[in-house]
Amino acid sequence: MRSRERNFEHREYRYAFGDCHVCVHEDRPVESSPGGLALFFVHGRYGDSGCWRPVIERISDRFRCISVDLPGFGGSFSARDRGLSLLEYGALVRGLVVDLATPSDAVLVGHDLGAAISQLSVVLSSDPVGGLAFLNPVSLLEDPNGFRTGLWGWLARRRLRTALHLGVGLPVEQSRAMAELWETRLSRVSMIKMFESLRQTWPGPHERKLWKEKLQNSRIPTLFLCGRKDPFDSIETGIALALLLPESYFYSDIDCGYWPSIESPDWVVSRLQEFIFKLRVSRRVA
Repeated sequence: MRSRERNFEHREYRYAFGDCHVCVHEDRPVESSPGGLALFFVHGRYGDSGCWRPVIERISDRFRCISVDLPGFGGSFSARDRGLSLLEYGALVRGLVVDLATPSDAVLVGHDLGAAISQLSVVLSSDPVGGLAFLNPVSLLEDPNGFRTGLWGWLARRRLRTALHLGVGLPVEQSRAMAELWETRLSRVSMIKMFESLRQTWPGPHERKLWKEKLQNSRIPTLFLCGRKDPFDSIETGIALALLLPESYFYSDIDCGYWPSIESPDWVVSRLQEFIFKLRVSRRVA
């Protein structure tokens, strides 16, 4: 375990989930007490937990922050080298919340695919979390067209290049690492398996109807942060989800693209802190 600036500490550990080895990162204030608010960060389809570092480094001296590499990304993998289903990803995130925190004290922060997984983890459980925060969300209620990879992944690679081109302030090393995953044959084959598994296990029309009702009835406060230059997830998707949920807060950034947590971390942190303050006030009133 190591500390940074004497204000917060960082640790990494492995979490077992079926045939998967999951890499989990935890940052917390040095003088924190057990329990209390915990933020769970779930990354999107292009990236891993490292995409959250700019945000976590700005708030981990105040809040407990837990980020995870989903199996198939970063340091997490399946021992059978397979793509996980959407339901498995949802169960994994839900299991992390239950094992590492009290659900009512947890806020799920999901980007892109991570937002859909966070929605699913709520649908799958009768024990609600304290809040949800979605960055450029994929909707659980729409078709998964964005997960088509094309022949040998050419479509996915083209989309990634577009996002990297439109991104503002992306570190060169991080951009290269993201691109190399799709240029190297071994990792590209693994990513294609993962994308195809998600697309094939996405909920059908009947499930979407049932899950839509569950989301509407969940009454969980939800924050939406959308970049207007995101080439994948249109701002209309976020607006539609925000209108669906009973208590939602919607903000957009005209200069932000696919990775708000990297391109505009100060904006994300500012809105996230405002949202957490509202959660705490509403709980005290209740």
